[in-house]
Amino acid sequence: MEIRAMIDRDEVNKFINDNYERLLAQVIKRYRLDEDIAREVLHESLNKLIEHHVELEQEGLRGWLSRVIHTTYIDWLRRERRRQEREVPLEEVETELPTEEEGILDQIEVNSLVRSLLSLLSEEERKLLEARYIEGLGISQLSQRLGISEGTVKSRLGRAMNRLREILGVRR
Repeated sequence: MEIRAMIDRDEVNKFINDNYERLLAQVIKRYRLDEDIAREVLHESLNKLIEHHVELEQEGLRGWLSRVIHTTYIDWLRRERRRQEREVPLEEVETELPTEEEGILDQIEVNSLVRSLLSLLSEEERKLLEARYIEGLGISQLSQRLGISEGTVKSRLGRAMNRLREILGVRR
């Protein structure tokens, strides 16, 4: 039976403290990033190390971390590209305010879109979101109306919002 030398949390913390500046310099140099972005990529990578340290063996740490830094950097590039695609240059933004009629039509379209999205949810999710965001009820009011605790209201609202995000394809 082979016993593998697993890494404990103290070893991970020592590794991070002893190597942070060197790792940061490597990320800056390897990916040609400014320091703030390099810190963001490195912090995200080190968080993954902390989360998964129990799965690692001592001798595989550096290689694993190198791969994680690389994939974290690729993920950062993708997020940045999506963010830039969503941004509209200022010169492309309409400067004319809509007329009152156009504003009313826009509001009708938004309301229709919201109603159709809500119809894709379960009845419980739909009613909860409508009461909270359309009727404007607070958490305590919803708790009283439904006869459940405020914590349960919050968790159900969170699940309903996550389901709505899932339908819309929005990541959080």
